[in-house]
Amino acid sequence: MIQKDELQAVNWVNFTDGHLVVVNNNGRVATLVRQDFSDCQNTTVNTHNPSLNDGAVIVFRGADGKTYVKTVLEKGTPNTKYDFYLKCVKGLGSLTTDAKGKGVADFEFETSIVGPEFAFDMYPGGAPLGNKFQSTTVKFN
Repeated sequence: MIQKDELQAVNWVNFTDGHLVVVNNNGRVATLVRQDFSDCQNTTVNTHNPSLNDGAVIVFRGADGKTYVKTVLEKGTPNTKYDFYLKCVKGLGSLTTDAKGKGVADFEFETSIVGPEFAFDMYPGGAPLGNKFQSTTVKFN
């Protein structure tokens, strides 16, 4: 996945549950915000209300033409399967929370299917209001 020689100019992302993630110049971190709706690039998603900032999406563009995604949800609904989407493009898989509402999942997709700005969203089957998460916009420009 991530090669040792790619770990230059790193930033550290430390989560309250002990997850530690490295992000270099090819990486970005987006906040997961509890919000029901937004447009395809999530331009209406912001982090102004910390009580709604419930996790993060760590995105890394590899030299192999793939984009790797680690999703960390810290305050989801306990014991719930969330479907995770590359917003307005395709489903990437699912993340299941534990009894405390925490969950971690890894995904990947071909970098060529998105432009320099994109976003993610996730929600359980049926997309119930109040239990949807939108990422802030990921920007590689």
